[in-house]
Amino acid sequence: MEGAWRVYASWPGNDNYYGATSEVVNFTVLPPITRTKIYISLPRSEVTVGDILEVSGKLVAVINGSEVPIRGVSVIVSFNPPSQVWGQPITKSASTGDDGTFSLTFKPNAVGNWSVSASWEGNKTFTYCSASKQFTVLERKFPWVEVVGGVVAVVAAVLTVRFLQRRRGA
Repeated sequence: MEGAWRVYASWPGNDNYYGATSEVVNFTVLPPITRTKIYISLPRSEVTVGDILEVSGKLVAVINGSEVPIRGVSVIVSFNPPSQVWGQPITKSASTGDDGTFSLTFKPNAVGNWSVSASWEGNKTFTYCSASKQFTVLERKFPWVEVVGGVVAVVAAVLTVRFLQRRRGA
């Protein structure tokens, strides 16, 4: 049974031996602690700088081999920038829903290899847990295909109008 305990041993003795009592020993029995697990997922492993990345996950307690959602707690999500970028991790917080899931968005501001980690500090009943994923942020490329395609479309439209104007005039 959990709680604070004080114990000692005592023997009253017999015809051959004197009685004896030990010193009192104090100890505390804690409630059972349950192991937890956190999952984290990214929709893709590569994003372009400035694009929005949605991070989602789930926090569960592992009870008798089954995963039970932990709801209504705050999960810490940290985004660690590439090593060549000076700065501290960017930390956000998300709350778990009734099903233990959480999600948030992030807009990376630097090119390179990033990591994202989700953690929960636990409490007197549940253990601490964490998980992480890697993702790569790519440089934004100039949209040459779209620009060239747009220019070709405009030139074709202008030539068609001129052709039709000449045809009507003849």
